[in-house]
Amino acid sequence: MAKERCDGEPRSDGIWSIARGALPLALFGPDGYPGLMGRLAAPSLAAQAAAPILEAAVLARLRGEALLGLLAALAALNVAAVLRLSWLAASRWSARAAERV
Repeated sequence: MAKERCDGEPRSDGIWSIARGALPLALFGPDGYPGLMGRLAAPSLAAQAAAPILEAAVLARLRGEALLGLLAALAALNVAAVLRLSWLAASRWSARAAERV
């Protein structure tokens, strides 16, 4: 049975998992690919492991609004990191294109 998003549309986990593995390979090449994938996965895995403990500690000491503020700040940092990575990828892509000319 296919999973659905909250609006009833089917999720595209298969496409996402393919893109997550194929995009770094296409952008950065096969040299050091396993190490790169490990470095990309490590922060996410560490955050997933620490999140329940940290959220419980924040809720025990502060109000729920503080937790929401903290999560909003972390989301903003995530957006900034994605923008930075896309800029780095674009500059690397254009450098490779210039080398081919």
